[in-house]
Amino acid sequence: NQNRDVTPWLLVTFHAPFYTTFAGHDNEPEADRMKEAMEPLFLQYRVNFVLSGHDHGFMVSWPLFNGTVVPRNPKTGSAAAPIYLILGTGGNGEGHAHGFRQASPEPWVMTRDITHFGYGHLFLESSTRAHFSWVWNDDGQGRMRENKDGIWWNNQYLPAVGDPELEQRDQ
Repeated sequence: NQNRDVTPWLLVTFHAPFYTTFAGHDNEPEADRMKEAMEPLFLQYRVNFVLSGHDHGFMVSWPLFNGTVVPRNPKTGSAAAPIYLILGTGGNGEGHAHGFRQASPEPWVMTRDITHFGYGHLFLESSTRAHFSWVWNDDGQGRMRENKDGIWWNNQYLPAVGDPELEQRDQ
């Protein structure tokens, strides 16, 4: 129960993902039971990002609750639900995930990749803005993913930059 004025971003990490686009580790009973118990708490306590691994691939979801994309809030510029990331490709002897659950990404998947090993770089610029980059490390060069600008997010639970409520709060 953090004071979000002091701790504006809340991240949760664990091994097996609640949501996955990858074949092989989907519908695991332990992860499903944990999701059933924990996901309402993530919404209640306003978790921004949920980071997991287990699947040897990279995935970013849209803001998501109970398997459904949460609509965008015009006040914050984003949706009031956690964003799920799978960062399971740091490099391993087992190789990449064996494929996707379906050929086209699920409606809740923003982006996904099983062709490169890599790592994520999450930069919390301010209380309201975060930037995420996916960095390939297949070749030892640390090349950025083809979208070199990465992904920018507004904090789902705080007013967007330029909002009078935010400016009043920060004074």
